[in-house]
Amino acid sequence: MTAEPAAVIDSLPEFKPSLYKPDSIAPCLSIKEFPYEKFMASWSVVASTLPLWRSRKNVRLTYDPIEGTPISEAFLDTVTYNSAKDSKGKKPSKILGADYLQSIQVSVDGQKAAKEGGDVEHSNGTRWKWRGKGWLAIATSHWQVLGYHIDGGDDDWVVIYFGKSLFTPPGMDILVRNPEKFDKAKVKTLIETCQSNEDENVKKVSQGFYDVARDE
Repeated sequence: MTAEPAAVIDSLPEFKPSLYKPDSIAPCLSIKEFPYEKFMASWSVVASTLPLWRSRKNVRLTYDPIEGTPISEAFLDTVTYNSAKDSKGKKPSKILGADYLQSIQVSVDGQKAAKEGGDVEHSNGTRWKWRGKGWLAIATSHWQVLGYHIDGGDDDWVVIYFGKSLFTPPGMDILVRNPEKFDKAKVKTLIETCQSNEDENVKKVSQGFYDVARDE
């Protein structure tokens, strides 16, 4: 096998992800620009800081539209996972919930208004309040996107940040659309980028990243 010419190697695209601090008003995180339709998909959690996933594997988050509701305002949230001790192929456990956009509120006359005081279209459109269903109906948490690459392909990734809740400490997940094809070196770069975030709390939390197990 011959080595690739230096000119070819130098031309390979360099992976430099952009990650923002929590509550950022970066345009790519706005209601106007965030790709909600392509975000409605099944994502694998490949790295996390949350203690919840240390004893689990095959963690997937699946987002689906709610009939009659704009996906920019709310969507269904299904979490599936196995215990780390489960045999390969065992039916996963499931947590059902829904996510509600926190960047907007509805005024008395029914008009939407941005909580930040600006226009809705350009406010942060990636901050959600999760509420569980069934016996978890009393459980809530707040989470938001810090950065992403979403075009519907195997290189898609999302970094999400969770605020402290009744059940969990602040935490972060790295999601990818296709864990079999997503370059592990990119996961490492995403973690390093989190650890150099301008927000001190994100820096601190991201020191605790670990790989989330999955069956090959």
